Amino acid sequence: MITLLATSSIFNSAQQKISRAKQHAVEFNSMEQDYLKNECSGVMTEVDAASGDHIVKVRFFKTVPLEIASVVSDVANNLRDSLDHMGYAVAQAAKKGSQPKQAGFPFAGSAEQLENSIKRRSKDIPDDILNLFRGLKPHKGGDEQLYALNTIANADKHQMLQPMAIASGQVNMGFGRIRGGALGIGGFTWDPVRNEIIVSRCSKDTIVDDSSIGLQLYLCFDETTLEAGDAVGRILDVLAYKVENILGSVEVESKRIGLIT
Repeated sequence: MITLLATSSIFNSAQQKISRAKQHAVEFNSMEQDYLKNECSGVMTEVDAASGDHIVKVRFFKTVPLEIASVVSDVANNLRDSLDHMGYAVAQAAKKGSQPKQAGFPFAGSAEQLENSIKRRSKDIPDDILNLFRGLKPHKGGDEQLYALNTIANADKHQMLQPMAIASGQVNMGFGRIRGGALGIGGFTWDPVRNEIIVSRCSKDTIVDDSSIGLQLYLCFDETTLEAGDAVGRILDVLAYKVENILGSVEVESKRIGLIT
């Protein structure tokens, strides 16, 4: 799709919601960097008291602040509201002077449930626009990114986010200058109880040079919100781009069917 910014005044509120979402996304990026910079221990090694193994980890002094999750929620809700404003705008344009009651954008848990969602909350929207919305597949198992928008907007902000890390630089899964026993690499795992990322567990006779381990830190969604791993900032940018494309498509279709000129 090519991004088309809405020019018709009936879509002003939808465009404004997208603009607000982008502003909140910038705010999130700043807050994320402050948290990762100020609340992270850096790479450290601790000895497991029970086994004597060396555990390479990154510890965070505080949990992810609720304020950061709230900003993420603001992004998602503004984008979802923009979709609803599009539906309302075209429903009102189709019937001048009306105040549509069922003109929300339809999300559903499956393709089968999508029609029920349309009947319940979208039936005032003109059929041609509804067909456009159907084609977007805004349901689980359809456009998963678009469906994620609704999931994020409805998520519990208290458990929405968690820190994650990937290797960077010349680590190459060898983790620098290591002598002694084998290095057990099981992937990066998040321990929510201890508020830390376990990078690796090494045998007790292994020596790890912490200074040679390069990591790139970022915030991702908790598994209960989305499949963990994707950086939140990247997902928010993708969703804003997607919603803006949808707005452009709705405007083009509205012109084609004569709702606007």
